[in-house]
Amino acid sequence: GDVYKRQVSTQSTWEIQYLVMEEKNLEVFVRREDFFAKNDTKLTQTVKNHPGDVAAQILQVGKAGLQKAGEIIRNGGLVAFPTETVYGLGADALNETAVRSIFTAKRRPLSDPVIIHIADIAAADELVEITEAEKNLVNYLGSKFWPGPMTLVLKANLAKVPSIVTAETGYVGIRYPANSTAIELIRESGRPIAAPSANLFCHVSPTSPVHVFNDLYDRPIYILDGESTTFGIESTVVKVKLDERKLLVLRRGSLSVTDLVNALALREEFADITVEVYKKKVVSEETHTEAPGQFLKHYAPELETYLLRVVHDGEHDQELKPLEGVDLSSTVFVDFGRRHEEIVSTQVREYLTLSEKEDLAEAMRSLYEVLRYSENIKGARHILVMDLDYELRAGKNKGEVKAFDHVDTLVDKLFRSASGKTAVLSLPSLKLFL
Repeated sequence: GDVYKRQVSTQSTWEIQYLVMEEKNLEVFVRREDFFAKNDTKLTQTVKNHPGDVAAQILQVGKAGLQKAGEIIRNGGLVAFPTETVYGLGADALNETAVRSIFTAKRRPLSDPVIIHIADIAAADELVEITEAEKNLVNYLGSKFWPGPMTLVLKANLAKVPSIVTAETGYVGIRYPANSTAIELIRESGRPIAAPSANLFCHVSPTSPVHVFNDLYDRPIYILDGESTTFGIESTVVKVKLDERKLLVLRRGSLSVTDLVNALALREEFADITVEVYKKKVVSEETHTEAPGQFLKHYAPELETYLLRVVHDGEHDQELKPLEGVDLSSTVFVDFGRRHEEIVSTQVREYLTLSEKEDLAEAMRSLYEVLRYSENIKGARHILVMDLDYELRAGKNKGEVKAFDHVDTLVDKLFRSASGKTAVLSLPSLKLFL
């Protein structure tokens, strides 16, 4: 295809490669450097040809760009920045007006709290009201997992932290990210930075600056043109309940429950603390929560998505109803490994996989990128993604895949991306059922 420059904003120096993929006649825009770095895969990052005015501006990562970004934060503006988990949309956490503008830009309900990002453990002290014993536990967990993908939920110091940050719950999530650009931005701004993921509310979380631009191109924000994320999944959110001698995992994420349990066992004074996982799977958007990521629809592509279970003709329950309005020829089929490639690849609009080698860690890292790629495929109307909970636990191919600590995290993200909807594909008839 033709290579040309397209100014996506007045500050942008992005070079765009126009690529026509012959097999599916798939028209996409990709960042030129990403295309050449990934020319052995179809999962190139796409920049949509957006209608209307572009308001977002791009800042290059470097001394001048970070100084500018820090100034924007101090002055009440919004900056999207990379972390090791996903891209965040940041504002001065102590400026209520600035934080409110995050909710406006994302169309995020005020019932969903935002996490405060800091650049050293001691910075948490003025943001929370905790006992000396709680502080000892926070410092210990921080020494083990910070910088890193752990968010600790503690009683907020409401004399400092605006209640909007806490979704009016009185509790605030604190995180020290393991990303040099994020840390430099926090230090350059001189402020703790409140930041949820830098996307439209409920959409797939962004793992690159291109994802951020696609969602928020018409918002008056700045985007640090940083690297793609390394984990590709949000932080683990943990509420400290020392009076009950437990940690409560409110949102599964990049830090495993096993890691938390093992760390506590290493220190005698904390060895009796248990780690529990919040049981309630979903809440309504009217419910004020202490952690983000609790709603049924979350991490969801623009195309209607179903968790898919594959069975053989005669195996499925006769009470299943046909799935009306979904044609395989206009679906994106997202496999695990290439278990069903031979049968379905020629029947669907596009055949993809979360991991060629059935590697769960790779599947977790690639999930959001695959979902975002899928929604941009020309002619696609639905996404069918393998129900890994069924594949790995319900006897289907049991024992074929070595379990790892993040199975529940991956299953949760898949569940919410499909808003809990499940479909059944019967083989070899290729009939779809609800």
